[in-house]
Amino acid sequence: MSDRNLYGLIELLLVFGVIMVWAIWQWLEWRRWRSKRSKCDQDDRER
Repeated sequence: MSDRNLYGLIELLLVFGVIMVWAIWQWLEWRRWRSKRSKCDQDDRER
């Protein structure tokens, strides 16, 4: 395992980690937005 290979691996892991965090954050935002919207829909039905 040469230093160059190691740096490539670390770079790959960093990129993968950033993508994973972004994807999880997007998913949480989408779920929150969806639950907020369905709550509004329920309020409209009750009115």
